[in-house]
Amino acid sequence: MKKLVLALCSVAILTGCSKQVNDPTPAKSTSRVIPAFRTITTTFNSMPAVFQSLNVQALQVAMNNNDEATAAQLLMNLASEITLYIQDKYDANFTANIALDYKEIIVMGMGYVEFEAHPVAVTQSDEVDCIISAVGAIIGVNDVMGIVNDFRNGVSATTILGTAKLALKRVATALTVAFAIYELGDCLDWW
Repeated sequence: MKKLVLALCSVAILTGCSKQVNDPTPAKSTSRVIPAFRTITTTFNSMPAVFQSLNVQALQVAMNNNDEATAAQLLMNLASEITLYIQDKYDANFTANIALDYKEIIVMGMGYVEFEAHPVAVTQSDEVDCIISAVGAIIGVNDVMGIVNDFRNGVSATTILGTAKLALKRVATALTVAFAIYELGDCLDWW
């Protein structure tokens, strides 16, 4: 009986703890719509510009409040923009299910950041270091470099999406990808 009471107390303590944030935003608001992007009147001229259009303050609030639903909505909006950019600039036939594949699309977008900065293979760059730092903990350095090199080798966006799905299959959540985006942007001085 003591073990059962101790186990229940442990579960209550672990699930009852939450980080308190001095933020007027409710911690779990599902009815409120958070604009993920500023209104942009021109098309994006680079993948970093797509990422920089993200409402990073709303993303920070979602991360601080462990609000998976809000983070997922913000990331789905970003994935939509990345998909449109890829279709416009690289692969007009690229299609993806945003609701199911938003995390993978975002990781692809990170690969395009490096590809646009260095279309020819380089051994070291700020972009590679930042991408590895941001995403390497989620999928591993070899997977990150594999995705980046796939772009350089002319692999289709659809094939790269499949690779990203395999790499992120078990470990990625909306909050882990949100954290990776924030880390990438912070490392590259986007925000």
